[in-house]
Amino acid sequence: MGMETTRAEEITSWRSGTGSGRPPTKGSGGGLDTALTRSGYGSVATQHSRSRSSETTGPTTLRSRRASGRPVTPPEFTGACGSIDAMPQQMTGPAGRAPWLPIVFVLAAAGCAAALGWTYWAFVRTTRGQFADESALRQAALLAPETKGAFLSFLDTLPTISLILTAAAILLVAVLRRRYPAAIVATGVIAASNLTTQLLKNVVLDRPDRGVETLSFNSLPSGHTTLAASTAAAVLLIVAPRWRPFAAAMGGAYSVLAGAATYVNLWHRPADVVAALLVVGGWTLLAGPVILRTDGQGSTRRAAGAGWGSSRRWLVLCWTLGVGGLVLSALVYLTVRADLPFPAPDAGRPLFFWWGLLWITGVGFVLAAATGSLLAAARLTGRALA
Repeated sequence: MGMETTRAEEITSWRSGTGSGRPPTKGSGGGLDTALTRSGYGSVATQHSRSRSSETTGPTTLRSRRASGRPVTPPEFTGACGSIDAMPQQMTGPAGRAPWLPIVFVLAAAGCAAALGWTYWAFVRTTRGQFADESALRQAALLAPETKGAFLSFLDTLPTISLILTAAAILLVAVLRRRYPAAIVATGVIAASNLTTQLLKNVVLDRPDRGVETLSFNSLPSGHTTLAASTAAAVLLIVAPRWRPFAAAMGGAYSVLAGAATYVNLWHRPADVVAALLVVGGWTLLAGPVILRTDGQGSTRRAAGAGWGSSRRWLVLCWTLGVGGLVLSALVYLTVRADLPFPAPDAGRPLFFWWGLLWITGVGFVLAAATGSLLAAARLTGRALA
């Protein structure tokens, strides 16, 4: 007991500079290792032994960690502060989560619902809106009679084309790639979108008489546009992550073309087409977090050599066409509204027609760009929504 006290006093006096100036030497009474161990620093010999043990077992540990898919942690970076394996979780939250993505998806879907409500109120419930919508349809009949034959043929085959292509894509994903959750979610988007359209058009919404010469029954949203856009959205959800930017651009173009066909062929007014696009966009955005959670590996995997299909230029193109279309449609609408309170629909300038076409183009590509950008953001983070 006395010897241990003496050795501790020597260490204290040596550290404070009041001793002989020589570090205490190891002796039978315990020495520096004993004092450091009792002071909480641990034995030098013990630390050296642990280091040697890590070097000996290092290759085996690395092989086992690589085989299990866990990140490799060098031995020298583990200790009192913990393994560096915990650092990503400390910086980004629980493993496998990107907390902001579900919120943005839901907010974007809510924006689609709000835009749908505004479209119905502005162009069905008001006299001025009904007049503008009906005038666009009349100008389409006057402006493009020679294109109606081609558009009619395309429109007649549209349901068959959409269902065949989408069924083939879903079958490929479900059977060959065994991504059953993705196939179920994509099928659910198609079913929910088309069911919502039929309920809104035939049960929920009506078309009041505002003195505008038009059809007496409600036609908003468009069923043909809903079918085409929902199948394009399903393909966007089930394709491999590296192809989603390209799929978003092609799906947006296909949806816009289908909507324009129903418009030019006089089957639906512009507001009907836009409402259908918003219905599909809302359900697709709600399905985004679901597919990223249930199909996390297939939805966030970073593939080597992604190629041209994953280029962000596709999304930039969608944003450019979408925002540009919305801005131009607003300018055209304000221009035609400035002429007269109720300008003649068959006037020399078919501005109502171009307003409707630009509006459809803008909404279709903005929805494609927004959905594609959010799914691309999930791929860049490399995290599923657990």
